[in-house]
Amino acid sequence: MSRYRIAGSLAAAGVITLAVAWRLRRPLRACTPAEQGAPTAPASREAMVPPERPLEHLSVSAHFEATARTHPERIALRTATQSVTYRELLARAHAARAAQPPRGQSPRATLVPAPLTPATVATILGLFAHGTTVVALDPEMPGSRA
Repeated sequence: MSRYRIAGSLAAAGVITLAVAWRLRRPLRACTPAEQGAPTAPASREAMVPPERPLEHLSVSAHFEATARTHPERIALRTATQSVTYRELLARAHAARAAQPPRGQSPRATLVPAPLTPATVATILGLFAHGTTVVALDPEMPGSRA
């Protein structure tokens, strides 16, 4: 049996967790009911976010849209040749989202060649708002690192 398979088995059994806790001399925290019932199921939002610091926004696109509506004239992006306000970037993101086919007909993941431009950022924000997973690749990255 390989070393990785043994480590995975020990981790699944909780042996590694116990060994690490003993080594650090810290008590283990109690498992939430979600973790006890189905450890592979995602925990609820309430279980992951402490009540003293709740999440304001549930997604990157929601956070961006709220920021753009609160501060539309602030500079969102600045490059060597241009500046783009939140209002302009939001309009471009909405256009990118509107250009996508309906959700049932479009892929759930999209590869985006991502040169460092405001148009790329707007496209990525529009895809996030559409609910699409984005894989952004720098076209200038050497092939040996891809």
